[in-house]
Amino acid sequence: VLYDTFPPGPARFQATESGPHVLFPVAVDGSGNKQDLALAPGSATLVPEPVIITDLKGEDFDITYSVLELGMSPNYWEYGVGRFTIRPIIDPLMIGPGEVGYPPDANTTEIVGVQFGDDVRAYKIGDIRNREAVNDVVDGIPMALTYCPLCDAHGVYDRVLDGEVLTIAASGWTWHQIFVLQDYETGSLWFPGLSYPGNPDFLLCIAGPHQGKKIFALPSHRTRWRPWHEVYPESLIMKTK
Repeated sequence: VLYDTFPPGPARFQATESGPHVLFPVAVDGSGNKQDLALAPGSATLVPEPVIITDLKGEDFDITYSVLELGMSPNYWEYGVGRFTIRPIIDPLMIGPGEVGYPPDANTTEIVGVQFGDDVRAYKIGDIRNREAVNDVVDGIPMALTYCPLCDAHGVYDRVLDGEVLTIAASGWTWHQIFVLQDYETGSLWFPGLSYPGNPDFLLCIAGPHQGKKIFALPSHRTRWRPWHEVYPESLIMKTK
């Protein structure tokens, strides 16, 4: 039951449960005298049922927000191979010049490079293609490098949100052939496609406890090892396992 004074015009309420809801307005004066009011047409409303998808491991995902607020039709959610099927790389081993496995100057493998302060690092696309996410700390900044093999796009993000360091990984889902990510800490789902084309400038949380929040991109360069190493001859590179 709500008691309030409303200005002329529509009054909006947010229901917490799905199903039909009907308003029964009553006017009460200062003496407690009551009078039933007529409802305007369309006063009854229907709260949509939750939109649930289930992955191949049997886990349900509530994607209502992404469908209703972002227009991400459930018809384009695919694969659903399971949260922990595609494992991210966490705290990778980096090697420097002169160490075993360090690429020669003329190597032309494709890499993503980052430079934060004096900390310069490179990550081979081929090493992250099947893992889709690298969680590293560069110059004290927790960052996530993501790579979607289906759309051949990468992003680098600051993975600190509200003072908490997130671990970013593939969720096993795609939407419109773009991967949907997750964080291990809350199980929230994150999507980069809403800021394409090119290097996305943020990840948007589309489901879960962080729903509606963003984590933002950090500078990165997609290039090849030879030109990168010419500019940054002391660059570290993630060791190939």
